Amino acid sequence: MNISDITEKEFIDNFEFVFNMVERNGTSFRITREDGSKVMMIPIRQYAAPVDPDVLAQVEEFRTEWLARLEQENNVPEETRNTETYGEK
Repeated sequence: MNISDITEKEFIDNFEFVFNMVERNGTSFRITREDGSKVMMIPIRQYAAPVDPDVLAQVEEFRTEWLARLEQENNVPEETRNTETYGEK
């Protein structure tokens, strides 16, 4: 991991540059205040591509329909349910 040390003043004065370095190059910065306290600015890697909103909507629609079917099956009177188990004749 590439970590660069800068002061708080350098960070404030060069915020856009520092932000771009973190975002584009994956550089991490250890920022030191005058009192000696330190914080880090680091990139957060996104390991999966964002999911298209249309796909999320389709998944939610499928989930809603599936749950409705499941609820309907659980509310069907016992005598009308298909009681055969897989593999039985």
